Amino acid sequence: LALEPRFDRIASTDQGSRRRIRLFGHIPAEHPIELELELADQGGTTLEVVARATPRGDLSAQRIGLCLLHPLSAAGGAVEIEHVDGRRSRSTLPTRVSPWPPFTLVRQVRHEYQPGHWACARLEGEQFEFEDQRNNADASFKTYSRSNMMPRPFRIAAGETIEQRLTLTIERVAPAQARSTARVSVPDTFQPMPRLGIALDVRDAGRARAVFADLDPAAIHLSLDPGLDPGFAAGSIKALSDLLASTRASVRMDVAGEFDTAALLTLAHSLEAHRIPVESVAVFPGTAARLEALRAAFPRARAGSGTPHFFAQLNRIEGVGKVDFVSFTVCPTVHGSSEDDLIAGLASLPSMIETVRASWPGCAVRVGPSQIGAWRSPLGSQPDSRGAERATLARRDPRSRALFGAVWMLGHVASAIQAGVEAVTVMELYGDAGLVDDEASEARKTPAFYVLRELNQWRSAAVSDLGVPGRALAVFGDRPPHRRCLIANLSAEPLRIDGVDFDVLQGMDARSVADLAHGASPWRELRSDAGGLTLAAYAIVLASVAPTEAQHAAGH
Repeated sequence: LALEPRFDRIASTDQGSRRRIRLFGHIPAEHPIELELELADQGGTTLEVVARATPRGDLSAQRIGLCLLHPLSAAGGAVEIEHVDGRRSRSTLPTRVSPWPPFTLVRQVRHEYQPGHWACARLEGEQFEFEDQRNNADASFKTYSRSNMMPRPFRIAAGETIEQRLTLTIERVAPAQARSTARVSVPDTFQPMPRLGIALDVRDAGRARAVFADLDPAAIHLSLDPGLDPGFAAGSIKALSDLLASTRASVRMDVAGEFDTAALLTLAHSLEAHRIPVESVAVFPGTAARLEALRAAFPRARAGSGTPHFFAQLNRIEGVGKVDFVSFTVCPTVHGSSEDDLIAGLASLPSMIETVRASWPGCAVRVGPSQIGAWRSPLGSQPDSRGAERATLARRDPRSRALFGAVWMLGHVASAIQAGVEAVTVMELYGDAGLVDDEASEARKTPAFYVLRELNQWRSAAVSDLGVPGRALAVFGDRPPHRRCLIANLSAEPLRIDGVDFDVLQGMDARSVADLAHGASPWRELRSDAGGLTLAAYAIVLASVAPTEAQHAAGH
């Protein structure tokens, strides 16, 4: 169980141009841990951080210590490591995602954060390690303690103070880069849309027909229990067949854990008898024997494996049998749950895909089911957030069904487009992160539902950051006979966008989404002013775009 520190008192002193800040608080463990954090400016380019933790009672801990995050933009840059025994090593920060800590027994990290500009962090009071946070959908590297080479858990006696010190120095300050104004420019090159699917509990197939036809996804993603769910075979196949009869969707199935080969064959025959198109099946783990049984049961389906969990688990798999595709899920709330963390983490998916392709050359990559909350966790029991709290690794997150959930989903799909992913499964149709909120007195479609419905109609797409990476996003798509565009403000601050001269302009923001409780569409007509538009926090704009003559000639 990870516990968040809570600070309730602050003291600050100024000495000329230098400032010292002290924070006092606690960690709410069984025996509370008193915290003191001191930050001292040592001259403008150096910051010293001293942290002290003192438990009120004896306790057992996995880790208690400082964590330092290094930006993803430093990937590929030079790094120098001083180890606890005085040795020094030189390398580069990894561009592909490192499955295990690339640097251990760390005392100091000095890295090039921009060409010709270096930052240095010296850490004392413990043995530290350096790891790649992209394994868990974060956009950073992390230096942390305690080292995996040291015993864990370890005992801390009541009244024993743990003290750690961190000295941060910018050796050469890079000039500040002014942010340019966000400006719309239609990309010249489009690529095929990934196959977009939704997760579905097969027991919901009977009630899903109306909303499913409206959403029109390319795939249904079913996750089966190791026993292959006899209730599914007995009672739900007819409902699933009826659901699929008038749509283009096919079925992707995941089977995790051990299964009975005879039961798999029985299920396959039943699905075939009801003319249910099974496009692909993935088994976890993907041993040779399990994949052979899979292909025998579903000879026309593509066979896949990987992990039903996060990229970190896929990146550390020793081997997978011969497969047509590999798969993993994305959960952005493994380590943090702030909106800024979730948005920044969108940038990590292309690195994950590049790493997968290096490990499985020529193999297709599929992602999902992915959502803000953890679809399932390999790290033990998940906290019960009741859908109202923003808790790391919780299955339910209140933002999934809100406007922010639509923005995160659009950013996730955009990252998958950029990475050339073959297929993406997003959240469930119903359930904890449902595209349809069925817990209210009247079921309502969430903002993410309307965004996904638009994306489902696109044949190809292109992505632009509008010149302000991390603050805005535009996804362009072909929806015959028009070209369409979804623009999102990725921040909690209003954002001005220039170059908006589209034919049709609609938008959703917090105010229009509030009307969803009354069954109304969140899209509202918008008007640009002087060729521009100001987007409210996390607002999304939908527009029709006229292709240029060059794009017409290229067939877009």
